[in-house]
Amino acid sequence: MGAQAMESSEACQRARISLISRIDRGIAVCENLFGITLVITVVLVVALQIIFRFVLNQPLSWSGETATYILVWMTMLGMAIAQRERAHVAMQVLPRMSPVAQAVVDWLCWLATLGMFLSLGAGGLELGILHHVQRSPATGVPIWVVYCALPVGGALGLWHTLRDLPRLLKREGEGEPAWP
Repeated sequence: MGAQAMESSEACQRARISLISRIDRGIAVCENLFGITLVITVVLVVALQIIFRFVLNQPLSWSGETATYILVWMTMLGMAIAQRERAHVAMQVLPRMSPVAQAVVDWLCWLATLGMFLSLGAGGLELGILHHVQRSPATGVPIWVVYCALPVGGALGLWHTLRDLPRLLKREGEGEPAWP
């Protein structure tokens, strides 16, 4: 009976991990599609502005503001994608640290990243709530739509930071806890 319970518990854990992995892949696909859409949109908006300003001599009033708002969203989304891919800039201060020192540095960096994404999400949410009635001057877009980039980027970055936790708990390829 004990072996069957253990197998059942392992099967449950594998199913849970599989579900989290599927959610993670779904989030990654959505991030990538949204990012591609934003890049294409900003290129089109800027191209339209160039055509209208320099070819037709009739500049668009809304294009600069729209491009700025898209760039805000691209920045927040790009930050989360970089966290997912572990592509943020890193500096190796002490390249040959002991495993314990490296584990301490890794944990400190992880905690700082976690705090940054929590702050970004909470602060962006507060900004969105405070400015929920304000509209942008040229496009009339509610400002909260722009400010939503902060909590969305913060939440996505937080997800990817939390998904990185198992890597910290086990050393790469060793299977033993990274923390002494």
